[in-house]
Amino acid sequence: MFCVVGKPWGHCFLQTRQQIPGLAALFKVFLATGCPESTCEVATIDEVADLAVREPITFINSASEEDLEDLNANHKILDVMVQSGVSVAKITPAMKAQVVYECISYNVVYKRIIELEQPLGGVCPIS
Repeated sequence: MFCVVGKPWGHCFLQTRQQIPGLAALFKVFLATGCPESTCEVATIDEVADLAVREPITFINSASEEDLEDLNANHKILDVMVQSGVSVAKITPAMKAQVVYECISYNVVYKRIIELEQPLGGVCPIS
């Protein structure tokens, strides 16, 4: 289905050089580069669709050094970290930004990589 949508998008990009308004910035980056890593760089907490996942990531992001110890004991936070494949087992002040980045990357890009790649099947043959 998404491959079918990719064909008119490809024609739109190539023939008219117009952008599609309302298209998410991270999807534009993925369409332009085809690179999940580049897409992760523009992903934000607001783009995490699952509120049960967004809330713990927001807590981690806004936590002070004193709060980190409590977050490391919070099962909800730990579950999100494990599901996201975070490379560290404990949140430290030095690793807090990395934990947030890895959680966002997984939940926004890698968890949805199939949906992101399908329109490329329609765009690539046209170019």
